[in-house]
Amino acid sequence: MRQNVRKIFSLGTGNRGLEEFREILLFFRIQLLVDVRRFLRSRFEHFIMENLEVFCGSMGISYRRFIASRLTEMNWQVIHIIDRERVWEM
Repeated sequence: MRQNVRKIFSLGTGNRGLEEFREILLFFRIQLLVDVRRFLRSRFEHFIMENLEVFCGSMGISYRRFIASRLTEMNWQVIHIIDRERVWEM
């Protein structure tokens, strides 16, 4: 077990619609969204980096960019939110 581990939650976009994504952000009371994708492309227009940043801002959520593997190297525990009931930890 790692000592002094800070946690960060990741929310995969996958096939989520924008409304489902918004509901999860609100459910978990996310205040800062860190985009941990290695590549900032998406087949969904609403998950392209620039659009996601505007969307988060419209909800009062801060948006930052950081790659998940680098966070684990810096002793962050990255927890990926799959849905309200399931998470996956790195």
